[in-house]
Amino acid sequence: MNMMSLSCNHYARSTQETQHFILAYITCLLQSDLRAMNRLLNIEMVQTSGDLRTLDVAHDAHELVYLLTPGYRVRTGGEVYGGLPGDMFLYPRRRAHKPLLKCDLNTRFICVQWQEEGDPFERYPTLVHDARGRVLLLLQWMWEVFPARSAVDRRLVTALWTAARVEYRRLALSTPVSFADRVRHYMARDLHRPLTLLELARSEGVSTFQLIRRFRRETGQTPGQYLQQLRVQRALTLLSTTGEPIKAIANAVGFSSPAHLAALVRRSTGRTPGSFRGTCQCKTAKKEARRQ
Repeated sequence: MNMMSLSCNHYARSTQETQHFILAYITCLLQSDLRAMNRLLNIEMVQTSGDLRTLDVAHDAHELVYLLTPGYRVRTGGEVYGGLPGDMFLYPRRRAHKPLLKCDLNTRFICVQWQEEGDPFERYPTLVHDARGRVLLLLQWMWEVFPARSAVDRRLVTALWTAARVEYRRLALSTPVSFADRVRHYMARDLHRPLTLLELARSEGVSTFQLIRRFRRETGQTPGQYLQQLRVQRALTLLSTTGEPIKAIANAVGFSSPAHLAALVRRSTGRTPGSFRGTCQCKTAKKEARRQ
């Protein structure tokens, strides 16, 4: 799975599932309450940069952060979380949280802020994964329409937001976090430093043998294979979206040296880091030229 870019097309949907989704959306559209639109404050696409430094923040509104790329780290509730594409972070109103931006340059995510009374958001977990991409589809559609200016657009955004909240609640209250998911998020949280099998095993209270066996059973990979893949994909994202030196990127994703990073990038893409970066920049320039 390519973790560099997360889009709606990333998820395969059967014809039957698509029909159910459209039916649910139409039902939601017909039943939606326009007052919900007044509670939606903002939705935006955010891309962090090396110049962005964030102190602890606690908004007067609820906030949902949907990750599009890996690298997001945050401290909230006395714990540090690491996120992967498809992860959703919920910060109820006035809950302090501090994004840790030292190692997540050019991380992209969708941020939604809203006000709502009567829903005990404190009972929901901080981190929920949107495995089927349904919430992403709704949020992207909302972002394209927002801010809604016509009555038709307002009703559309209201329906989409209602459906997104319903799907989020369903995931938050009914989806158990698997053993492999907990290990993967531990890796994502501390990707910038060396991680051993023993440390990962201790984080779950199991032996290294049990760690490897259970992780492989759930994912088809060993923890070491997944960790290396995660680091390579994060490095490729930084190469394609930043001008950071190769050595800095190697340090940021936990490789022992630039040479180690270069060898794995070449194995993954068939190119050196410099060549891969040049190709990405060329493609970006061509896209910008077509837009103009």
